Amino acid sequence: MSTDAAWTQRLVTQQLEFLEIIEHIPDVIVIVRPSGEIRFANARAALSVGVPSASLLVGRSLVSLLAPEDQERCRWMLARHHVPPEEGERTELRLLREGREPVVVEASLLREVDFDEERSLLLVARDITEERQLRLRLQLASQLASVGTLAAGVAHEINNPLSFVTASLAFVRESLPSLSGRPSQELWEEVNESLGEALEGAHRIRDIVRDLKTFSQSSPGAAQRANLRAAAEWALKVTAHQLRHRCTVRQELGPVPAVVGNEARLGQVLVNLLINAVQALPEDRTSENQVRVATFMDGQGRAVVEVEDNGCGIPPQHLERIFDPFFTTKPVGQGTGLGLAISHAIVSEAGGEIEVRSHPSVGTCFRAVFPPSRQSPVRREIPRTPPPLPRVLRVLVVDDEPSVGTALKRMLGHNHELVTITEAREALDRLREGERFDVVLCDLMMPYMSGMEFYRVLQEQFPALTRQVVFMTGGIFTEAARAFIAQVPNPTMEKPFVRDHVEEVLSRLAVG
Repeated sequence: MSTDAAWTQRLVTQQLEFLEIIEHIPDVIVIVRPSGEIRFANARAALSVGVPSASLLVGRSLVSLLAPEDQERCRWMLARHHVPPEEGERTELRLLREGREPVVVEASLLREVDFDEERSLLLVARDITEERQLRLRLQLASQLASVGTLAAGVAHEINNPLSFVTASLAFVRESLPSLSGRPSQELWEEVNESLGEALEGAHRIRDIVRDLKTFSQSSPGAAQRANLRAAAEWALKVTAHQLRHRCTVRQELGPVPAVVGNEARLGQVLVNLLINAVQALPEDRTSENQVRVATFMDGQGRAVVEVEDNGCGIPPQHLERIFDPFFTTKPVGQGTGLGLAISHAIVSEAGGEIEVRSHPSVGTCFRAVFPPSRQSPVRREIPRTPPPLPRVLRVLVVDDEPSVGTALKRMLGHNHELVTITEAREALDRLREGERFDVVLCDLMMPYMSGMEFYRVLQEQFPALTRQVVFMTGGIFTEAARAFIAQVPNPTMEKPFVRDHVEEVLSRLAVG
């Protein structure tokens, strides 16, 4: 055999051995043309997208294997393949699998390679589906732990206004017999003042519940512009009871650039840091304890938030492990070891960095730094105030809580005709019998038939009426409900209702 033939044979053998190694690597490996057409895929790639053989992927487009929301990013990667990726640069992609949940992979950005004497692109990806699921479970566990810690404080915050709400309403009820005659001016003023106090207390309770609903919605979502200062203000509000009774709070909330992230989840990070700070403060020196929360822009234009306390500090030997899952320096039963690990994960997902400096008996400062968002702010048109309602509307109210229908009747009955029903199935029966309504106010979550199911039946049997449906909710607490509300074009009214807002919604439907 000639030298050239031997060299060629050796080269072919080496290529075959190389492909054999690639076939058994547990990562997804694909080689594509710059257009995205697949030239080679290993067995792991076939397994990940649910096809029996990697050969069935050859000739297909890489983009077609991805979830729709990731396809544009993949096209962008292909278009800039000639730009060398930064060291450690990664991106997450979701590979579609027929009839099953997508596989989440962490992909190294494309690199140019020679394959069969043709310039091609190599993509290496690691399956992180289970890792992501574990991370989500840890985040939920951390959130539940924070809710447990906040529960006593929230109960205290609600019970304060609730105490004078009930006392004021009891006084008004006891005064009703006297009001039926010729009451004194003093009694009228007392009754009016009591009703005002009850309304003020109800508004305070509404605000507390609204803040808690923000916390409940801190699940991962699409990247968006987030206001770090607003997240800090919210975190301070929901931890106010723990802070107020343990320390003095210094708020140094300066302007910061918008960052890319989920504002509620960034708020969760700050709740975790504030609870940690409170727990580090000695209970016997409340007058000396201090917690400082600051937001500002650093010299590089980045958004910075700091949570600092003058508590017991962290021992130097623990600083390196402080962000490890399940690592805690607190006594058994007082900490899960998840709060800081989850905070680190949330900050990292937002492209930021979190660090800690601490000295025993002096205090601790957590500092999170985020790059500014490059997205342009979304401009929203300010809606014009709608004209007065041109006519009396016939309104169907469907809510399993009778008191809600009664309250709406009292609120709107002087202007409109309201029919209240507690079951969606009964509402459908009345529509089938020929009753007609201009607007339907429907509770989203109900027993027997939910508002979502009711709406789907309307789409089939009374499609014109679906445009006139307004959903009422005391809190959207399931993923199915969130997805449904995001999909339908109908307006949503949050409980408790404000008359002006209800009238505005009805006005828009009447003239729209």
